Amino acid sequence: MATKGYAAPEVQTNLHAGARNWAAGGGNSSALPILWETVGRVLCWGTSTRRAHELAEAVPPAAQSSQDPLLLVEAHYALGATLLQLGEFATARRAL
Repeated sequence: MATKGYAAPEVQTNLHAGARNWAAGGGNSSALPILWETVGRVLCWGTSTRRAHELAEAVPPAAQSSQDPLLLVEAHYALGATLLQLGEFATARRAL
C-alpha cells in the first residue's frame, strides 16, 4: 500500500479479501475500524464504487450476528454511503 497506493490492483484485492474474511467469520467489533477504513479506501481512493458496495453489502449480516449496536450502525452507514455513490438514493436512505 505504501509504495503503490490504494488503487493498485493488488492492494484492492488484499483489502477486499480481508474484509470478506472478516464478514464471513461473523464480524468482530474490535475489527470495525479496519473494516470501515477498507470500505472508505476502496470507495474514496479505489477504482470501483461497485466493488466497494459489494464489500459493504457483506457487513450488515455480520454486524447483526455480532449483536454489537455500534457495529450495526457503522455497517448500515457503510452500505448507505456506497449506495449514495452509486446514485441509488431510495435504497441508500433505507440503509442509512
